[in-house]
Amino acid sequence: MQLIISSFMESSRIPSLVWGCSAEMATLTRPLKDPYLVALGIQIRERRLARGWSQDEFAARAGMHRTHPTKLENGLLDPRLSTLRRVAKVLDVEVRSLLPTGPEPS
Repeated sequence: MQLIISSFMESSRIPSLVWGCSAEMATLTRPLKDPYLVALGIQIRERRLARGWSQDEFAARAGMHRTHPTKLENGLLDPRLSTLRRVAKVLDVEVRSLLPTGPEPS
């Protein structure tokens, strides 16, 4: 059994018993990464690396869980404004310098 949501979705396979269907495997769909979140992550990663910090050290300085930098830098987390403010403060930059600029990605 396959679930097809749209052409903008990426598939990952999961055991069919999770879905309770009789097919051997089922397909779960999830959206592709948001290009703006990916661009934000690149900005954060570049600034963190410029300071020579590991992701764990950055997380500790920013007061966030140790897994958040990985998710932020890979465009997997849509951060709250309060998180962006903490990140910017730790990196000693303005929030707007972290945000993507230019034309909307297609």
